[in-house]
Order: sequence, then C-alpha cells, then structure tokens
Amino acid sequence: MTTSANTLVTKLIKLITDAAGSSVSTATTAKLTAAAAIIGEVGDLIIPSLESSNKDLSAILDAISAIEDDADKLDTDIKTLVATFKGTSSTVAQAA
Repeated sequence: MTTSANTLVTKLIKLITDAAGSSVSTATTAKLTAAAAIIGEVGDLIIPSLESSNKDLSAILDAISAIEDDADKLDTDIKTLVATFKGTSSTVAQAA
C-alpha cells in the first residue's frame, strides 16, 4: 500500500492535536491543518522527482505511516494507563 505525503502529514497533525486535547485552540488546529495540507501537497510534488533515485520511496512512506500508527496506539495505551492510575474506566481512555 502506497501512502501519499499529504496523508502522512494529515495523520501526523491529527495525532498531535488529539494528543494535545483541549489545550489546542480551534484557530491553532485550523492553522496546523492548513500547514499540513501545504506540506503534504509539496511532498506529493517532490516525491515523484525523487522516484528516479535508487531509494524505495514507497517503503519509506509506508514505514513512516506504520510509525504513526504505532504512535497513535502508544497514545491510546498511555491514556489507558493514566486512566487506570486515576481509577477511571480504561474504556473511556481508549475511545479518546
């Protein structure tokens, strides 16, 4: 599965804003989303020019995507751990 740079950057911004929770304002979230769109589009334009190199860019993008997915799971696991220490339901933390 090939993942675009735009998708990767968008997922990264979502991961950051989800982790920050309510401490990120709507305006900041909008700015981050706009920046992600720009960076992602630029990445999608640059990557084809690099495809003539000997690097396996699909594997690189897929590896980055896997890292982001693992980071998202780690964030959920940390929330579950914190909820457990606080004595709250871990299912609430997993839903976040």
